[in-house]
Amino acid sequence: MVRKEIKIKVAPNSKESEMMVLGCMLTSINSLNIAADSLDEPDFYYTEHQTIFRSLKAAHKKDKPADIHLIGEDLKKTNVLEEVGGIPYLATLAQYAGTSAFIEEYVKLVKEKAILRRMIQAAETIEKQALEESQDAATLLDEAQAKFFQISQSANNGTETTIKDLISGVKAESKIPYLKELEQKQQKYREMGPNDPKITGIPTRFIDLDKMINGLGASNLMILAARPAMGKTALALNLAENICFKNHIPVGIFSLEMSAMQLLHRIICSQSEVESEKIITGSLNGVEYQRVVSSVSMMQKDLLIIDDQPGLKITDLRSRARRMKESRNIGFLMIDYLQLISGSGNMRSSESRQIEISEISRLLKNLARELNIPILCLSQLSRKVEERENHRPMMSDLRESGCLTGDTQIKDAATGHLYTIKELADRNIQTPIKVLAVDNHLKIGIHSLTKAFYSGRKKVYELKTKSGRTIKASGNHPFLKLEGWTALEQLKIGDRIGLPRSVNTMQNSAISKPELSLLGHLLGDGCILPNQPYHYTSADRKNLDLVSDAASQLFGIQPRLVAQKNWYHLYLPSPYRLTHKTHHPITTWFANLGIERCRSYEKRLPSAVFTASTEDRTFFLHNLWATDGNISHKNIRGRKPSGSIYYASSSKQLASQVQHLLLSLDIQSSLRISDYKKPYRPMYHVHVEGKPNQMSFLSKVGCAGTRGDKIPLLLKDLENIEANPNNDIIPREAWKLFIQPAKDQAGLSWRDLSLGLNMSYCGSSLFKAGISRKRMIAIYEVIKDPSLLQLAQSDVYWDEIDTITELGEEDVYDATVPGVHNFVANDFIVHNSLEQDSDLVMFLLRREYYDPHDKPGMAELIVAKNRHGAIGTVDLLFRKEFAQFRNYSPKKGEREPDNSAAFDAFTP
Repeated sequence: MVRKEIKIKVAPNSKESEMMVLGCMLTSINSLNIAADSLDEPDFYYTEHQTIFRSLKAAHKKDKPADIHLIGEDLKKTNVLEEVGGIPYLATLAQYAGTSAFIEEYVKLVKEKAILRRMIQAAETIEKQALEESQDAATLLDEAQAKFFQISQSANNGTETTIKDLISGVKAESKIPYLKELEQKQQKYREMGPNDPKITGIPTRFIDLDKMINGLGASNLMILAARPAMGKTALALNLAENICFKNHIPVGIFSLEMSAMQLLHRIICSQSEVESEKIITGSLNGVEYQRVVSSVSMMQKDLLIIDDQPGLKITDLRSRARRMKESRNIGFLMIDYLQLISGSGNMRSSESRQIEISEISRLLKNLARELNIPILCLSQLSRKVEERENHRPMMSDLRESGCLTGDTQIKDAATGHLYTIKELADRNIQTPIKVLAVDNHLKIGIHSLTKAFYSGRKKVYELKTKSGRTIKASGNHPFLKLEGWTALEQLKIGDRIGLPRSVNTMQNSAISKPELSLLGHLLGDGCILPNQPYHYTSADRKNLDLVSDAASQLFGIQPRLVAQKNWYHLYLPSPYRLTHKTHHPITTWFANLGIERCRSYEKRLPSAVFTASTEDRTFFLHNLWATDGNISHKNIRGRKPSGSIYYASSSKQLASQVQHLLLSLDIQSSLRISDYKKPYRPMYHVHVEGKPNQMSFLSKVGCAGTRGDKIPLLLKDLENIEANPNNDIIPREAWKLFIQPAKDQAGLSWRDLSLGLNMSYCGSSLFKAGISRKRMIAIYEVIKDPSLLQLAQSDVYWDEIDTITELGEEDVYDATVPGVHNFVANDFIVHNSLEQDSDLVMFLLRREYYDPHDKPGMAELIVAKNRHGAIGTVDLLFRKEFAQFRNYSPKKGEREPDNSAAFDAFTP
């Protein structure tokens, strides 16, 4: 009997193609760039290839070279070199590399195999969920469609386009050469009649609006917002009617509030110009009836689709819109309204409504681009409009995100300069600046803040963490928790929120080392006050010599040393005669630096310190620590000698700035108030604690003067101390949010995981403690889930909330950072405003709603944001009995409306 051969099915993969790609990346910069931009770690089937690719991609992101030696050293640092086969395997890959000119083809092969594996995995997941019957069929169907749509999107992410391809028409939307298309536009423009709208977008048939916005552009997301009873649904329907019945373009409508019959009734009233009440009761005369008949007949010649399913998820809406586009080729989509759409239901977006709204807004913008049609979404405005005297809407009335107080500081990542958010908002021209923000992989990077803006007055709270950092924000401002963005009002003491582990930026200094040395000593132990002799006080002769030399070199000062009991005063007289117009050189120097001559509790650092290079910021702290800093041994009975490192100041601002400077050097610290009794002022201590931070401080910063002489011995003693794993931990929520799903996916039990970690199984007590980064890497080595390695290597420091204090109302501000939708402020990671996803924002205002005598029958359509053109106000007529808006024509001799007031309603 012949035995039947058993074939073991292996997931689709091409080891040779993966080796080709990695080999090319190791030997060609061009191949490194192409593959790193085109592939992700899971695209590789073999674990060793994933590990090597991760190292190569990290080098690409940091703009560093990558070859066998460099990648080998990088893998050695993380103790994974031998696991991937060592240097010999890297050499094999390099030899295995094909012609780097074919890198795109190798990448394509790897990508195709990865897509097949994802399809299999998605199908298996769907099959499992269907067999379990744990969800209703509609929800499961939507999730299935979403899974395969995501796979199709990832399969078509090669969006790079050359100008040549666009001009030639190869990759143009029209598929027509650019100049040929331009000629067609010219010919079409010449053939237009006197009544044809001379615009490039879809005409709304509201003449002044079309002139201002050039019609409705394809791929644009537009927001029409108003308070209830302003008529925004009527206006949106009028726009849809004009596009459908006058432009003969198929239109789709999602009505989450009104039924299809209610919308039909409104449309017939508007088109026939017959009062609503008469149509409802049937009290029509013959002429009115004929107008209704004529309108109904006309309306049936064009295609208008209404979907009145209430409570739609954004995923359902997107799915139905795609079907409308595919089956009916709609050219315009209206959604009534934003706040009635539910989020996708995923864990992160469900944490707070403002995050859900932000997700919906982003997905609608993506939908507009995907379908290549304009989408108009209606939205409610906040009650702040009612509280305002003129009731004119502002951009801040649209946002559901929170706000920050004006003194919140944001770092310019290009220069290191610290701006307050109020300073950024008050700029007449909103030039984008570079800021730090966190991406989806929990990596801190540089992104563009496109604008900052005033958001009115709101009740604010001060949030303080264990590290002593503080920020003031409105109750609905989101902060980053491990499970997602969470509003401040939902946070509680003990929660851990995300802070950057470093705010280091690279820039060139505009201040010399002698200045930095003298500045550090004078801010610490100097007395630079009006009407008093300038002097420096110290018991350290080395420090006295440093100050004396710097003052002489910079300003030609001849210092005078006066001995006291066990210290010295070093007087710094002017080298020339002073008059009311001729100032001491240190006075002029302080003025140029932008700092005051003040008491110790009022001292602060100048901007020049923050904009200095990393080397010079380190040098400044090196000298500042020689004044009010401390570096000493800490001896506790039963323990090995450790370190006590801190800086003390009576100025809270100066202490906070020192803490920020340390963070810019990748050193974590804590700001605490020392015990004090009145009438004495509180002292603020910036503590550097934990073996890694203390060794980093002593090695990088150190200290000038004799205090620095203690460093070598202290470093030696720290080497013998075991680092405390409770510093810089990942919150305990990671067990259930990340580790458990990854463990289940890998088919492991908790006992299996404990065995892999060489520890005894301890049941539910495992979930009660946070996780050190070292432990998380060990867990990753057992489960091999990339999300766990991402957590272990993230740039986020999870700080514990210490206090949340209500403060009262203050002026508040927000900012826009497209893409990542967050930014670093006051060394916290905070979410930003949601309106950045829209291309056009319009507000509707009918003043007669508040005062019957104020412009009766008139409406103002305020174009507050237009990404592609002008802004201003368009006046319209409103005929309430017909639910109809019409073009407004000023009477002869009447002045045209003044648009200048519109500029008060938005932030450019």
